[in-house]
Amino acid sequence: MEVTTITTTTTARESKRAVRKHVNPCSDHTHTLEGLKHVTDTHQFPEDEEPNILGHGTPVEEKADPLTTEKLMKLKTLLNFEDAPDHLKFNPYIRRGYRTFLSTKLCLQSVFWWTNETINIWSHLFGCLLFICLTIFDFQFLQAHADVSDQVLVVCLLVCFCLCMLLSSIYHIFSCKSEEHYDFFLSVDFLGICLSLVAIYISGMYYAFWCFKTLRLVYSVIALCMFGLAMMVQIPKLNVSLDAKIAVLVLCAAYGIIP
Repeated sequence: MEVTTITTTTTARESKRAVRKHVNPCSDHTHTLEGLKHVTDTHQFPEDEEPNILGHGTPVEEKADPLTTEKLMKLKTLLNFEDAPDHLKFNPYIRRGYRTFLSTKLCLQSVFWWTNETINIWSHLFGCLLFICLTIFDFQFLQAHADVSDQVLVVCLLVCFCLCMLLSSIYHIFSCKSEEHYDFFLSVDFLGICLSLVAIYISGMYYAFWCFKTLRLVYSVIALCMFGLAMMVQIPKLNVSLDAKIAVLVLCAAYGIIP
């Protein structure tokens, strides 16, 4: 009985030692690393994020080039003849570069774009600047060599020329905002043209009929009446057609030749 008990106890102790030898002392650490690896492999960052050193995702922002954005804006706002609004399609030979429905800010910026109105805008702006310089120079010259009546007449003539150039440039800049703005600024353009015509007529008659004061007065009054007629047809409430407006403008221009 004693031998059997000792043998059983020895066998149990040897089994425990065998189990202890089989167990890897680093097994817990190995399982921990495998778990972390599994967590790392399973975390996927979204396509629009990138990881940082803290392990958090930061959004990737694409910064647009300002020059590229400006070019795209120009391309979107410039149309071909086929895509332009009907009120701008009065010249079928101009096939591209139409500005349409721009804001006031974009209209001003479009002065520096290359469009179908670029030459019209800058030619009138330079003309306005030229007449301003001539007005200043001539006024200084006339103060020393001319009477007050001559000074007033010449300065009024040059100021009307300045207004004609300025109003025409305003028309070419802002006429693309809408159809209503187009009609309004076209009337403004007609106003400038009529101002320059009546200034030419009155100044010419003033010196041409120097010895015929009665004829000078009659022709000057007729010129002023025609100017009033040209302004009257521009009133929106009268709803005068464009052909009628052009006819009145041609009549005003012909008045300087026919009489």
